Amino acid sequence: MGKGLVNYSYKPKQRLLSAQAGGNDLVCHYKDMSEVGRAIKGMKLEKAKTYLNRVLLKKDIIPFMRHKRGKMHNSQIHLHKHVHSGGWPTKSTKMMLKLLENLEANGNGESKDPKLAEGMVLTHVQVNRARKLRRRTYRAHGRMGPYVRSPCHVQLVGEASKDKVAKPAPVSDVLVTRKRAALNKLGRVQEGGGEAQ
Repeated sequence: MGKGLVNYSYKPKQRLLSAQAGGNDLVCHYKDMSEVGRAIKGMKLEKAKTYLNRVLLKKDIIPFMRHKRGKMHNSQIHLHKHVHSGGWPTKSTKMMLKLLENLEANGNGESKDPKLAEGMVLTHVQVNRARKLRRRTYRAHGRMGPYVRSPCHVQLVGEASKDKVAKPAPVSDVLVTRKRAALNKLGRVQEGGGEAQ
C-alpha cells in the first residue's frame, strides 16, 4: 500500500514466524491513525479485525489517549480503562483494516511457518507523520487560507504468539528478618509498596 518501500524500524528475531505490512503517504489523518494503531497494538490479528469492524458499526469506540483536545465524551468509552474521550475515525479504521488484511496475506506465504497463521500478535504498530500536502483555499475579501492535508506512514509487524510459561514456585530459603516475620503474621503490605510474603 502507498508509494515506495517501507523501511521498518523493528526487526523481528525470527523471519519465518513473522509478517510485515506497511504503507507510505496514506491519505488519512495522522492523529486518528495513530490512535487506531495504539488501540490495536498487542492484540491478536483476528481480535483486532473484529474490534475495528465493531468500530465501523459504532458498537465499540477508539479511545483517544494523546490527540484528544476538543474530542467528545461518550458512554461507550467506559468499555476502556482510564480514558475520557474517544471517537469512530472511519477512514483511518478502514485503512488499518486493509493493512491488517495485507499483513495476514503476507503471513500465509509459502516461505512462512504454518504456526504463524494460527495466532499472529501485532507486536509492532508504528504511525509517523508524512510530508504535508499544501493547497490554498479562497477566503473573504480576496484573501487566501491554507488547505493542508496531513497524511501518515504506517508499519505493522505481526509475530507468532509465544507459549505461556508457568511462573516458578517461590523459593522459601529466604532469610526472614524480625520485621518481615511480623509483617507476615499481620498479613500487611510492607511500607513503600510490595506484597507481604
